[in-house]
Amino acid sequence: MIGRSKCAVPIHDYDELDSTNAEAKRLVELGSDGAFVVSAVKQTAGRGRFGRVWHAPKNNVAMTITLPHHAEHEDFTTLPLTTGLAIHDVLRDLINDRAAVKIKWPNDIVVDDAKISGTLIESDANRIYVGIGVNLASEPEGVIYPTTSLGRFCDIERLALVERIASSWLARFESWTQTGFVPIADAYSRNIWRYGQSISIALNEARTVRVEGLCRGVSNAGFLLLELPGGEVRAFSTGDVGA
Repeated sequence: MIGRSKCAVPIHDYDELDSTNAEAKRLVELGSDGAFVVSAVKQTAGRGRFGRVWHAPKNNVAMTITLPHHAEHEDFTTLPLTTGLAIHDVLRDLINDRAAVKIKWPNDIVVDDAKISGTLIESDANRIYVGIGVNLASEPEGVIYPTTSLGRFCDIERLALVERIASSWLARFESWTQTGFVPIADAYSRNIWRYGQSISIALNEARTVRVEGLCRGVSNAGFLLLELPGGEVRAFSTGDVGA
């Protein structure tokens, strides 16, 4: 079993929470300051992007990294992509060559085309809350997309994985605050899901308005680049990607 590693910030770990993002906000309201992590053995009311439910059964990873808002970075549009790359780095190193680990724009992680991780980032005037879920011990049932779990590929303690992800994210975030997304845009594109292959992007919540094209990575602004059938490359700043 892969053991514990050190994390530079405190980790508040719970047996059960409704939501790690919600608990992080409660701790801030009670006076917690600086950077810290909230994690839980079980999460009962987690949320994902577009208000979707995030299933977090017992011993999967449910965690939130929170830290003070950096006023000098008002544009947070590339933070989700930076977060995706940070999680990808950790899972790729753990899975190694056993399977293909890719980033589904902007920040889901898929392993051999099955989802393993998702992220919900929230912010207010004072704080950033980065909620991260990883299927570690089990895969959720009754969802509309294929899923997998890290336990299929390696044996790592839950808190050890929380620490590794937090450390990776904090390092990526520090670089992002200093130099932005541009220096890592190429690294992101090299690891994006289905690069050079056909994908679709849904532009509305009902998923009735779609555009299809070949994935050409991302721009320096983090926009998804699709090559349309006529050869035009179009950039998308928002949407829900699928095969």
